[in-house]
Amino acid sequence: MDTHRSTPVVALRPVEAGDEEFLWTWIHGTPDAEWKRWDAPYFHAAEQAAPMGRAAFARSFAPWPDDADRRIVTVDGAAIGLVTRHEEAPAGGGWWELGILLFDPSRWGGGIGTRALAAWTEATLTETDAHVLTLTTWSGNARMAGAAERAGFRMSARVPESRAWDGRRWDSLRFALLRGDHEGEQASAPEPPAPRPELADLTVVTGRIPDVVALRALYDAVGWTAYTRNPDALAAGVAGSACVATAWEGQELVGLARVVSDGHTIAYLQDVLVHPERRRQGVAGKLLDAVFAPFAHVRQQVLITDEEPGQRAFYEACGFRQFGGGGPVPGRTFVRFAG
Repeated sequence: MDTHRSTPVVALRPVEAGDEEFLWTWIHGTPDAEWKRWDAPYFHAAEQAAPMGRAAFARSFAPWPDDADRRIVTVDGAAIGLVTRHEEAPAGGGWWELGILLFDPSRWGGGIGTRALAAWTEATLTETDAHVLTLTTWSGNARMAGAAERAGFRMSARVPESRAWDGRRWDSLRFALLRGDHEGEQASAPEPPAPRPELADLTVVTGRIPDVVALRALYDAVGWTAYTRNPDALAAGVAGSACVATAWEGQELVGLARVVSDGHTIAYLQDVLVHPERRRQGVAGKLLDAVFAPFAHVRQQVLITDEEPGQRAFYEACGFRQFGGGGPVPGRTFVRFAG
């Protein structure tokens, strides 16, 4: 396995006349584009029924190259997405809303969205008089919520069950970043760590049970030594789970999630763990999707996690809601009701 692959260069550039075909293809010319399932999909339902034609898009695109509030996202010079911003009324109030679209699914989950959003945040604070920046998404888009958190935004509003999509109700999530807080964090921030090697081809599978050596190495790497004191019991517990999802980089186990369930009324997430060198690269979200897929019909899905704020943001972005908390035993209980 090559662990010395160069980190891709993520950049923003102005929209150019030559971007018209790229943007039309992804926004209107690709039937059932995957990105529309995640970018507030309820906004795209009518558009998918009657997408804008090529000539109409050309007319609407004409002013884009002169619009400072749009930029193309590039990776190693190749266009892959778009960032936007607009000032909330009234003008001059200092409130700007940001947006980001990464069209190509092969570029999701590797930290590229976080880096593009961070760059757009810096550009907006430099180019405008923004006092506060916001970003709005929905509870079905865990990747976007995670990118917002990693870029320095904090959840400021959650409107429960305010969006209807795909036969379910979803929460609307708004994240915010204050200029003063951001500048304070930048001034006190330590030197950034060396770039982490890019993930090689990641494979997430269900039903593949790692051997005890691989399990012990992963659980030890995340500090869950209470499990590894009895590796045979750990292996038996994993094997006896109702569903096990594992993430592999080549032959290396880099993540695992497992559910215990009666198969009908409740599904409990017992473990989800990702190797420390592979965190914040979308692995946990992929594991969660895979391990709960067989239990989509099970109404009550439950997990318990610790008090770390990032854990709460991640699970809430996945549609879970916190119950209880604040008692003598540290930790949080989350429940998601399907159907």
